[in-house]
Amino acid sequence: MPEQIQATLTDLRFLYDSIATPVVRTVVFGEFNHGKSTLINALLGRELLVADLIPTTGHITEVVYAPEEQLALRNRDGSTRKVPLSRLAELSVLDEEGRVREDIEVLTVGTPSELLRDGLVLTDTPGTNEDARQTHRALKALQTADLVIWVLNADHCLSSGDRALAGNWFEQCRDVPLVPVMNFMNKVPSLRDKEKVRQRAELTLSRQFRAHLALTREFVPEGRAFFEVNADQALRGALSGPPSTESGFVKLQALLRQFARREKPSLPSRRAARLRVAVEKQREENRLRLEACREAGAKAKKARQAKVREAEREEQRLGESALHKLAAVESAAREAFSEREESLVRWLRGESVSSLREKTGRWFREHFSTAVNTVGAAASQSLAGLAVDYSLSTPQKLANDWYVASVSISFPTTSWWDDVCDLVNSNASDDYRNALAGEVRTKWRAQVASALSSLRTKWQGKADGLRERVQERRPAATAHGFEETAVHLKALELTIRRGSSTSREKVLEEATAELMKRAGAGEILTEDLLRAEVMEEAFRTVHSNLSSFN
Repeated sequence: MPEQIQATLTDLRFLYDSIATPVVRTVVFGEFNHGKSTLINALLGRELLVADLIPTTGHITEVVYAPEEQLALRNRDGSTRKVPLSRLAELSVLDEEGRVREDIEVLTVGTPSELLRDGLVLTDTPGTNEDARQTHRALKALQTADLVIWVLNADHCLSSGDRALAGNWFEQCRDVPLVPVMNFMNKVPSLRDKEKVRQRAELTLSRQFRAHLALTREFVPEGRAFFEVNADQALRGALSGPPSTESGFVKLQALLRQFARREKPSLPSRRAARLRVAVEKQREENRLRLEACREAGAKAKKARQAKVREAEREEQRLGESALHKLAAVESAAREAFSEREESLVRWLRGESVSSLREKTGRWFREHFSTAVNTVGAAASQSLAGLAVDYSLSTPQKLANDWYVASVSISFPTTSWWDDVCDLVNSNASDDYRNALAGEVRTKWRAQVASALSSLRTKWQGKADGLRERVQERRPAATAHGFEETAVHLKALELTIRRGSSTSREKVLEEATAELMKRAGAGEILTEDLLRAEVMEEAFRTVHSNLSSFN
């Protein structure tokens, strides 16, 4: 199964299954080295996630409530398994070349944090704008967010790349509250510079993300558009005391607790509505691809049918031309044999009896072989012309193999020579010559009839070979090179439509039969078309199931 389709279907299934889950997903989002992991550790009051000065988080990491600390992972194929928590750094952190385990989709860390007891889930994401793959993983995590904490760096607040990346996504998800958190304000050197940072952040956030900021303004002092925290200081306080009393950090904790209690009952319907919008958007894009594939297929089918008809006409013309050429070859062959026959008879009339006994059979074979070679060469030349007329390579010559029976002629018989001698002894020379000519002509013409029959058979065989090569020019009934993929795509579509109750072998058999039926009707079955059909069925099924959440 194509990996991209599998990934999309797995995502759809995960998003659908997550609608009714009794958790509140809070996604912590932002550029690399903005302190996302440190902020989560501070909120939890423990140093759980790996945080460093270089980009470290490589996978989406969910932190959930559990009676004791634990670690589980969900693979890209949808399977899950538990692993020791001691392996968290090994599985989640980028290596020296910025790579992570590609088979892992999400890491889930369980911890007995009071902040998470009411169902709050904190999701750490890879930093954006450092690596395209990491940015993609971060944006993907936002698809399941009920709340987004956007971590900003006061040192270079709201860069153009930061704003563009966030804005592109938030425009598609206006019902998700946004909680901007300004970290590292302690690194801004002067009060004047701090105030400039606050003014810039307030202006930019209010202008670009107004629809997402109502929750933030409810909790931030003076109704500002962002929280102001020092994640490092808050974490140190949580680990060694006393706990941070920083206004922004305390208010952020309060927001998370209250949001989890207040919003949890309404989340399933809101998630379903959001997923419905996303599915409809993707479905419309897929419909356009499907329509384009079908239009291209219809044009290709029409063009192929035209080529098939042209090949059929060409094949018919070749057959008719072959018959005409064969008639001409046979006519020329008869003339050639007739000329050699008369030449042989003339030679024999002037010979003595003793010479005839020695030479007649040899002369007969030589004359006949000469005629055979002449006819074969002419027939081969005619066949070569036929091949050239239809841009085909020249077939094997007929001169070497079309007729070999003449080499075994035994002529004349002993009794016949006795009769000839009697005629000569009685001086009936005219009777002798007439008898000899008649015998030669009879044997000659019998051989000619056999030769012409062989010529027609050999010629027709060679012409049929040319016709078969013209038939090979017909376009294939189905596209080549992805037959196995096509069957698996169609089987996947049937499985989505019917559920997984039917056996895999039965589904593959039905998929093959349907593809053969469509191909037999002349449909162009491209891989792009079959992919689009699979996705249309998937989107249709999800959209239908979402109606239960109205």
